[in-house]
Parts: sequence; structure tokens; C-alpha cells
Amino acid sequence: MTISVEIHTRSNTLLCNGHRLATHSKGLLAFVCLLLWKKRARPEAGWVGMGELRGILPTTHGRQMLRYIDTLAGIGFPVEYESKTCGRYRLALAPERVSVDLAEDGLECFLGLAAGASVAAPFALSDSRTLPESLRMLESFARLNLAQSQFYDGNLGKGDNHAYHLFLCESEIAPPEWRDLALLWLARTCHRLNRYDEALAALRRLGALVRGGAGHQDVAVQGAGVF
Repeated sequence: MTISVEIHTRSNTLLCNGHRLATHSKGLLAFVCLLLWKKRARPEAGWVGMGELRGILPTTHGRQMLRYIDTLAGIGFPVEYESKTCGRYRLALAPERVSVDLAEDGLECFLGLAAGASVAAPFALSDSRTLPESLRMLESFARLNLAQSQFYDGNLGKGDNHAYHLFLCESEIAPPEWRDLALLWLARTCHRLNRYDEALAALRRLGALVRGGAGHQDVAVQGAGVF
């Protein structure tokens, strides 16, 4: 059977061989568009790793990817994966079989990339950062991943290696590229711990960071949904 896919970013809808998925998740649409973009750029491979995903969707985590993959499977969307929760992922379909309601360079704009850019992990060593700067980003990235794991495991605030303490530290010491994430997750953790004043303070810092051009707008939007 020949598979065809339609991506409608304006109506948040996916169509796959007559099956329709209407979603409120911009993250899911961005994931699908990233798969298509990568397949167009590298038809012979087209794999997308978690590092690349987090360059587009900074708060991506394993349970979220599990939901995305299972949701797409429900309409028969052709996606391959090495692991549902950890990646890698790729579109299991020739890119010409996919239509999207965007102009030629619209995928780059939708994903927030510069036209013609190549997706890479946000801490890639091939960019303009020095080795110590890249290592610092890697260390911060690892601490944030640990803190997220603690959050989802319910280890919120009792120990130095629990979510609250880790996110609080990263909100002060993380490189600018990660600080907005640390503040977002600090606010979420404080909200779960009923520390509402601290949660609001973290969100105010996040808003100031974004307004100053040092944070991601999509992270600020997620912060608005904490309360």
C-alpha cells in the first residue's frame, strides 16, 4: 500500500492514508516537521537524535517521546526508531510522499532554524565555542537531565541530588543557553512542592530573560502553563 502524509501546521492536523489526527501539541508537529526536514536534507540517512530534538524542543524528555511515537502509531504514521524514549528517530517514507502547508523554506522558519541550517546538538564542538565552553555546556546539560529524571521519579526536594536543589543551582550557574530551561523546571518543581512564591519568582526571572533576548520564547510559553 502506498502511504501518503499531509502535515497541516495551521490547523494542527496530520493526515495519513485517510486517518486524521488533530492535536494541540506544537511539540508533536515540530517533531514530525523535523523528521521531514532531516529526511529531505539527508535522504540516505535522516536520523534525528535526542540532542538534535532538544535543539528545537529544549524540554524534550523520554516519556514525552513515548507519547509522540504511540500517538503517531495510532494513525499509521511512518516513523522508525531505535528506542521510543531515547531515539534515534527517522521518517520511514520518501520525503516526496509528504506534503506540508509551508513554503519551500517554511520548515526552517517553523522549526526556528536559519534557512539552510543543519540541525546539530546545541553543544556541538564544531561551532564557535571553545572546548572548555562546550564541556561546561555538556556538564550543565547532564545535570539538567538528572534533575528532570528526579522530577519524574518523584524525588522533588529532600536531598542535594533531588530536583529542587539541582534546578535551583542550574538557574544560577548554567550557561545562558540552558538557564531558561533551569528556571522553567525550577518553577514546575516549586509548584509541585507548593512553594508558590518561589515558583512565581522563577517565572518572573524566566520572563525577564526572554525579554532580554537570552531565552527561548517557546520555553516562556511553557512557563505560562505552570499555574
